[in-house]
Amino acid sequence: AFDPICRGIKWQEIFELWKSDQANLIEINSQKHDELVSIVQSTVHFWNLLLWHILKKRGIQIWEVLDIGTPNSRMQMLILSRFLNQKASLYTDMQFYNDHYKETILPEIKDYVNFLEDIIKSWDTQTFENEFNEVKNYVWQDFLDTALQITSKIDSEIQKIKQ
Repeated sequence: AFDPICRGIKWQEIFELWKSDQANLIEINSQKHDELVSIVQSTVHFWNLLLWHILKKRGIQIWEVLDIGTPNSRMQMLILSRFLNQKASLYTDMQFYNDHYKETILPEIKDYVNFLEDIIKSWDTQTFENEFNEVKNYVWQDFLDTALQITSKIDSEIQKIKQ
């Protein structure tokens, strides 16, 4: 991603170098970039760390989850493992240095967790299903279908590991 206001003396040279490397160039302003990163990266990594924390706190090993897990949970174990196979400092930077994440997204996470907690504890299945379907309907159906096909293939590979 590059910010169009950053075009300087060497801009064309750098741009051509990226193109020659077949880089996927996306023109985006810095504020929009930081907002998207705070949502797409920081929030995902936050949840990854949270899930591993919950498993670790209970002494649950990955093979236990793989043995009884659904395709979704097995897929999540792959993602979680990829996440943990990185340097902590990479994620520290993402979590700590994005003001949009700290000021806007973290409070939104708290609010949404409280919302879900309230409807789950009160057995409000209708509100839960409505929320689920509203979120689902926001996503492009072709993407959902493609994701199901791809993750089903990956899940079959995970099943081979377990055998």
